[in-house]
Amino acid sequence: MTEFMKFRKWLILLTGILIIIILTQINYDNLSFKTNKTVYIMIISGLGSILALYLSNKIETKKNKKTQ
Repeated sequence: MTEFMKFRKWLILLTGILIIIILTQINYDNLSFKTNKTVYIMIISGLGSILALYLSNKIETKKNKKTQ
């Protein structure tokens, strides 16, 4: 495992923690997009970042296996 893969794993963990913190900011009395727009956008952005980091690690792992 390369150092950058380890760094990506830490970023995935950090982003997951931030999403959990952001979930506490939702107005659960009114779940409309108008009220919680910023929170919803942050959650979607975080999930997108996690997906990109995960896929990058997966691609790098495949490339490392082919070269060995």
